[in-house]
Amino acid sequence: EDPNRFPGNPEVCDEVDNNCDGNVDEDITVPHYLDSDGDGFGDVSSFQESCEPVDGHVENADDCDDEDPEINPDADELCDDVDHNCDESTTDGATDAPTWYYDADMDGYGSDADAKIECDMPEGYVDNMTDCDDTNSNSYPEAPELCDTEDNDCDTDVDEDATDTTTYYQDLDGDGFGDDAVIESSCTMPEGFVDVGGD
Repeated sequence: EDPNRFPGNPEVCDEVDNNCDGNVDEDITVPHYLDSDGDGFGDVSSFQESCEPVDGHVENADDCDDEDPEINPDADELCDDVDHNCDESTTDGATDAPTWYYDADMDGYGSDADAKIECDMPEGYVDNMTDCDDTNSNSYPEAPELCDTEDNDCDTDVDEDATDTTTYYQDLDGDGFGDDAVIESSCTMPEGFVDVGGD
């Protein structure tokens, strides 16, 4: 009635007479591997053959460091140059890996358009995504504001408090020369002013 029990069938450790010879589990054992650190994974170099459980042993040999319970195939990988999950890599899938952001204009500030999660900073990436225009190296947080109709310092205002303004002189008589005593610094020429003084 049991299709798994017939003459010539291989014996396995199951306390059943699989080959119908009247014996149970004869001449058959399985390796039990020493689990020194108690993490549920055994050491391939240390085992005992038995059909019965062996104290301090497990039926797998998957541990790559049986002296450290934090190192086994189920462990989280970390950015510490140690292979925690026994995959022969010390960084792949590290749970504490930071996010890096591509810095297209090389100004030290990145954007979230292209991000990577890796233990070590990839070339061309930075640790922030605060650039408001990653195509313009003159635009980044706290950059000097310029008279270029761009938001250089990423505060959403344009040309405010620009560092490269021009000095203009009031020209009341319209002769093209302004009054040195009445000046205004601006990105654009105010009405009634000229860019030449000396009147």
